[in-house]
Amino acid sequence: MRHGNRALGGRRRPPAARADPARGVSLRRDWLVAAGLYLATVAVYLRTLCAWVYVEGSGELIGAAWWLGTPHPTGYPLYVLLARSVALLLPIASPAAAVNGATALLSAGAAPVFYLLLRQRALPRASAASAACLLVSGRTFWSQAVVAEVYGLFVLVSVLLLAVCLKARDAGSSRGRWLLLSGYVGGLAATCHLQAVLLLPSALGVALWRGRKHLVGLAGDTSRLLVGGAGGASLLLYLLVRNDIGPGFHWGSLGTTGELYDHVTGALYQASFVLPPSPVLLAALARLGGQLASEWPAFLLPAGVWGTAVAWRRDRPFAVAVLGAAALNLTAGVVYHRDPAGIHVFFLLLLTCACATMGAGLGDLERRLRRRMSSVVPALIILSPGVTTVAANWDTNDRSGANLPELYGRQVLQELPPDTVLLTDGDDASYIVDYLHRVEGVRPDVRIFHRMGRGTDMAVGTGPESARARRRRHSEASLLSSDQVVHFLVARNMPARGFRFSPRGLSYRAIRVGEAALPDTSPAPTALLSEAGVVDDPWVDKLRANCWYMEAEALKQQGRSRLAADRYSQAGRAAPRSRSMNYNVGLQLLRLNELEAAAGFVMKAIDIDPARSGPYELAASILTRLGRHAEVQQVHKRASKWAYIP
Repeated sequence: MRHGNRALGGRRRPPAARADPARGVSLRRDWLVAAGLYLATVAVYLRTLCAWVYVEGSGELIGAAWWLGTPHPTGYPLYVLLARSVALLLPIASPAAAVNGATALLSAGAAPVFYLLLRQRALPRASAASAACLLVSGRTFWSQAVVAEVYGLFVLVSVLLLAVCLKARDAGSSRGRWLLLSGYVGGLAATCHLQAVLLLPSALGVALWRGRKHLVGLAGDTSRLLVGGAGGASLLLYLLVRNDIGPGFHWGSLGTTGELYDHVTGALYQASFVLPPSPVLLAALARLGGQLASEWPAFLLPAGVWGTAVAWRRDRPFAVAVLGAAALNLTAGVVYHRDPAGIHVFFLLLLTCACATMGAGLGDLERRLRRRMSSVVPALIILSPGVTTVAANWDTNDRSGANLPELYGRQVLQELPPDTVLLTDGDDASYIVDYLHRVEGVRPDVRIFHRMGRGTDMAVGTGPESARARRRRHSEASLLSSDQVVHFLVARNMPARGFRFSPRGLSYRAIRVGEAALPDTSPAPTALLSEAGVVDDPWVDKLRANCWYMEAEALKQQGRSRLAADRYSQAGRAAPRSRSMNYNVGLQLLRLNELEAAAGFVMKAIDIDPARSGPYELAASILTRLGRHAEVQQVHKRASKWAYIP
């Protein structure tokens, strides 16, 4: 009787048990390299980590993760649960630093997973490692990995989805299990960020389609994907379970099927997807080209183009999955219109695909070099782009000195009178203030409400948003008529007649028309800038500019017009990438009759975002008052070209 190919118990050993020992050594080396990549990435991220609350939605996500809330659409349950779990394990007292650290640890996981994916597709070791470095040290990915954001986890799960889908395609008798896993990871990916939906058609399509000869089993394979997908997407039930429970940050009510559907599908953002005129499309493509050129050293972009051809020739399923996802992301990204300062993160899937094609190009180069020289030299050449990218992007992505958002939020709260009601608006500073107040307990005597209900809502009860907005406005007006001290973070839409906005520090106090403004004992808004670190981020620039803007508002109220005009101009110069700040500065300078300066800032706003009608209208008005009618015609012509006529 032959026993050589039988395991214990008399069963025949599976093929894996009879694997080539050399392959086992290679796998161990790959896992060691993957572990090294993870540790190196973690070290870089922790060194450049933001230790405070950051701008935009950072404060909301920190609060939602720390208290298991339900943040803005699409809810991000996987991020909330994982960030909370990891943050609890970190020996860090500050919730902001802990959740930021958890984000860094999760985001760093993209490096080893991406490396192992490329090794699975037979790329040489040095090329796979270099491509993984390019991914996690890219300008956009790195900037989102060192603050509380969902994008690093989204990329990690998307890469994992691509890996398991390709494995399912190549699997033999275990194909059914891999298809279930592919569906499950696809469902999980959809809970991370809606960009993941753009990967699903090509990745799952590659997993399913193996040619006409396999059509018989297609229905069963599809059902496995759907069952697995339902399992992964079931994590969305967390939103139903936790919504409105406890002190966690809750974006809004999810009590009805319609509200839940709108939340998880991002209905709020659908109006931003429009097919713009061709000049807008060309400008979006040009902006994307500039983003690609700033992500990595320029000499790597040809490697991505060449790598596309290499991948198509050597590994067609991999190429189809990657190029399909990139094409969908490109299409969706160029028709999604929002502030240009924030659009870069919506191309992260495309950037990940670009790293995959650059990896394929580097792999082809490495193979060619190995035919001509010793193995060490090609490896060093191929690894050098990854190291170069880390060095090139370090200063841009270093958030270790990003304390201005926290300084700003603390000053807003500390300068409020006792028992004030603060009404916040927008997302420049609202979530910073909300986090500091609710999570860190700064100024517990103050009550804070978001005027659009995004957080603590004044509108009690349910109903359509239009009805809730009316209830909010009525509640705001009632506060004013009751002589409650009310401050506004943004001077917009006074809810009751007979009141006006009076600047006081970094907020506005509501006072009656004709009433003299109270003496302002708050420190000058720009005083905190001396303590703030320098960070290359347009959202931080906007906070810096707002300090100058609020100082100008106070000077204008005092009748010191010349000084006010100077401070407004300082605000515009402090935020050179902000359309809204340049527009508002131009408007205020117009009211101070500083027409030349006003025209300059409004034209800058047009240059930043030519697809908005307001700046054209304001520019035409200012130039008309200056008597520069030829330039007015040029503004009209430019507006008409962009499909907006002032």
